Amino acid sequence: MKIEIREIFEALRKQGWQEVPLSEEARRIGLTLTCVSPFAALGLALVNSTGEINSRWAECQEEMLRLRNLEAVGKTKDLYLAFVAQKGDAAAEAQLQSVLGDTHVCRKLYIVANGQTIEELIQSIPCFQASTQIAGASGGRIIPLLESLNLSGDLKRDLATRSPLKILEKVLAGKYRQQEKRK
Repeated sequence: MKIEIREIFEALRKQGWQEVPLSEEARRIGLTLTCVSPFAALGLALVNSTGEINSRWAECQEEMLRLRNLEAVGKTKDLYLAFVAQKGDAAAEAQLQSVLGDTHVCRKLYIVANGQTIEELIQSIPCFQASTQIAGASGGRIIPLLESLNLSGDLKRDLATRSPLKILEKVLAGKYRQQEKRK
């Protein structure tokens, strides 16, 4: 199955994601889609090889940083940069660890389609798993567990959708404690 960016966007749109128009610079460096949800923003690049990722990730990351200036993204949403390949190369994937492990600006993801449907492909991306769970899709065990805990609504939502770093930042800033005091 050939990956079609419009099919990916349609599947995302059904989950509440909105497309952010690509800048000319984003197109030039190879981003094929940027979209946003209430808790995250995603830049997606279709690649043919791990070599493409190694040569393009830094520029793509800079473009993700520029998304922060858009009102739809802002300063608080988690940023994801996903490189999607039709086929994987296990030997070359080891070379990507330094790129994928670098969480400066955004999380970098390498996703191999390997014949998956668009829906299966999307479910392999962490930020989409969270949005599906929040929307009430079955199979997500985190939501029932969170509902059983005596936590503020904001903390429950963040635990289900945010990165650990964002939650830690809010904890250290006392945001959840302040919310509990106001209630």
